[in-house]
Amino acid sequence: MSQHSIENKNSVVKSFVDLITKKIDEKQLHTPVGKEREVLGRPIINPGIYFGVAAGVIQFAFLRKAPIYMVRRLQQQQGFAPTFQESPLMRSVSVVFDGVLSMATTCAVWAFMVDEQKVYEAAASIPLLEGRSEISDVLCDDFIAQHKNVSSSFWEANGRDDKSVASLFTFIENCQKRRAHERSIRSEQGISPDIPVSIPEGGVSSNTIVDTLVWDDQHDFTVDNESEFVNGLQDE
Repeated sequence: MSQHSIENKNSVVKSFVDLITKKIDEKQLHTPVGKEREVLGRPIINPGIYFGVAAGVIQFAFLRKAPIYMVRRLQQQQGFAPTFQESPLMRSVSVVFDGVLSMATTCAVWAFMVDEQKVYEAAASIPLLEGRSEISDVLCDDFIAQHKNVSSSFWEANGRDDKSVASLFTFIENCQKRRAHERSIRSEQGISPDIPVSIPEGGVSSNTIVDTLVWDDQHDFTVDNESEFVNGLQDE
């Protein structure tokens, strides 16, 4: 990939990130709650947190026991009684130090175990959720509008090989599906366009007809309401 295309990709992605930052600064976008939080948190927490905690606990136990064992073993080899004990001050300092190292290991293993693909899929699936979606309400219209400022060749050139770009494209596509579903609900119920609507149980159908976003040879990054993120919540 040429330097120019890399810079172009970075600038396009940044334009969408800037929209998110702006909404946060304007206090329109808040920390996800409810189903949005569950959908986004699930691939981040599972299974990485469990592996991370396990690694941290094992390391902490090793750091607490191994040095004392080694010193006592050395005393034995030199003909002394293995009586080494940490002083209260040494114990306090070493517990804090070992705890910090173990916490760092926990975080590192957790981050390493996070499935990036599932995180992207979870984010892209947000507009398909049932009920109200603050993320969709705040971001979808701006993302759809910003998408129109990006050439179709950009998505074709970057969407196949870059997970973040593919996720962004799918999120916008799902935003269009949500908006189409909302228009249908308003039309059926005679609701004014300026009144928010709640998506019924089951979420937005993956078969919702929307205007094409162009890039398509079935961009193999598609999340619909049958995905594990959406479907798992509907079963709860």
